[in-house]
Amino acid sequence: MSGAKVWKKDEYKLKALAKYKIQARVLSTYHYHFPEAGADISPVDLAVGWSIMSDQKVLDKILPCSFQNNRAWLIRICSPLNISIDTIMSSSAHMHIIPKDKNMKALIQKLRKGDLIEMSGYLVEVTSNKFAEPWRSSLSRTDHATIFASTGCEIMWVDELAHIISQINEKSTRIILLANRQQA
Repeated sequence: MSGAKVWKKDEYKLKALAKYKIQARVLSTYHYHFPEAGADISPVDLAVGWSIMSDQKVLDKILPCSFQNNRAWLIRICSPLNISIDTIMSSSAHMHIIPKDKNMKALIQKLRKGDLIEMSGYLVEVTSNKFAEPWRSSLSRTDHATIFASTGCEIMWVDELAHIISQINEKSTRIILLANRQQA
């Protein structure tokens, strides 16, 4: 991103790497609390899926996504799938979410598994004297995190968030038509 946007939030310096907009289904959430590393800048991680990873028939064969305390995301396949791991990983993301302000933080903290959302903002690099090295977002769908490496996560500054459908389940579907849209 030429002439990259750079700004500060508290004691963190953020650099925009790319504009980013995503429509996805929330597969899992994890809420961090101080003093966990980065909790003050990125209080929530989301596992999200689109395409094949938003299809309930596929999700029914995957155990609930879970997070580990080191900001790692796990998927466990519990039934045979005729889908490659590469397809699953390129249709899902583990995102470290940086809300633009307290109102956005409150909206993000209300997200639940099954919500269909649209978010826009930036993929960013974060620097601070709290980190040994910059915390840099992935810019690729093919650099998946593995048990051997922690690359592959998106670090997203969220300017806008909209619920398209909230908490899909078999008993009820509640439609919220962009009611939570935040203006940049």
